[in-house]
Amino acid sequence: MLDRDGVINRDSDQFIKSPDEWRPIPGSLEAIARLNHAGYRVVVATNQSGIGRGLFDMASLNAIHAKMHRALAAAGEEAVGVMMETLGFSTYDVRDGIQGLMDCLPRWHTRSARLQLNPAPHSEVKSMLERRFEKQIWPVIGHRYDSYRFGNYEGSREVTERTGDHTGGWRIELERDGARPFVFVRGSRTEAGIWRVIADSPDAAEARELMDAATQMLEASDEVETGS
Repeated sequence: MLDRDGVINRDSDQFIKSPDEWRPIPGSLEAIARLNHAGYRVVVATNQSGIGRGLFDMASLNAIHAKMHRALAAAGEEAVGVMMETLGFSTYDVRDGIQGLMDCLPRWHTRSARLQLNPAPHSEVKSMLERRFEKQIWPVIGHRYDSYRFGNYEGSREVTERTGDHTGGWRIELERDGARPFVFVRGSRTEAGIWRVIADSPDAAEARELMDAATQMLEASDEVETGS
């Protein structure tokens, strides 16, 4: 189990209030990858009392954690498969006493998977995933969300369009009452047919559901590509 501030990213007496203020400590992301590959299940627990103090809100915290996940994905091909299995956070402010602590127990949950599929151009798989999400997944789950959007990433940076077939990842971001659960998918640049999938949500059951949906979409795209 790892703390966040001062362990994964640089800490600050002024709190980490925005994605721009979140800066990884050199070597920390690679260390998480090594722990995972050694057979350890990496869990992150962090107290973010800045929310309780009114210094930033849940949307900012979600954006910070989204940047952290993208940075882990960009740390290396293997690191993308080591997203924290559970990311728990607390908004506890010591001035609120024990009840304040009980009211803000961890809620973030992250799941990850590494899939082996038949090799196919990443751009084709990405287009097929988007079509399958819109036609098959969104009609089933859409009533629970306000909206969704697709995002393209090169490393940890969101871009309008990816400049190459193997230069980044793809993300579905859902929105519901200010929370932004998401699925992140990335094809390996070094291992043909290897895909990394991350599902993140404040709700454990929702994280599992999003992971199952993403896995089904990838496996279905594999069947179409191979004609099976």
